[in-house]
Amino acid sequence: MTIRRPSVVTALVRARAKFAGDIERNERLIAALQSDTAVLRQKLASADAMLVHYDQRIDPKRIPALNSWEGKYGKRGALKEAVLQVLQEASPEPLRTIEVAVHVIKRLGLHIETDKELALWMKASLGRALRRELQAGTVERLHSRHDTNDMGSWRRRG
Repeated sequence: MTIRRPSVVTALVRARAKFAGDIERNERLIAALQSDTAVLRQKLASADAMLVHYDQRIDPKRIPALNSWEGKYGKRGALKEAVLQVLQEASPEPLRTIEVAVHVIKRLGLHIETDKELALWMKASLGRALRRELQAGTVERLHSRHDTNDMGSWRRRG
């Protein structure tokens, strides 16, 4: 004869198993981060020693830390997020590449001063972000891939 457990007990067993699994995963992550931190501390000590060796007037402890993920767009993934938000806000209407550029530049507070700089940014940074999202299936290209007049159109999928 099998004893049936109340559904609340089954739910609690599942919850407990999930919590235990999450704790184990977090402990593995913490151990990996501690190991990485130890290596970084060694590298930092070596850099400090070399700085003082080459210029004894430098106090390495006075050099502020750099947030390595704070790039020109802010937090990691900010450009991608801005592109997706701009296209989502325009949805279901498509936007031309230049329109995406203008909205993203405004949203991220970028300072692009010349037409040449804008063209380069659109081709490199913005173009790469749009192509990645195209490959991921989150946006669709509404122009020929070989269209070189920068008047291509994009739309958010879904």
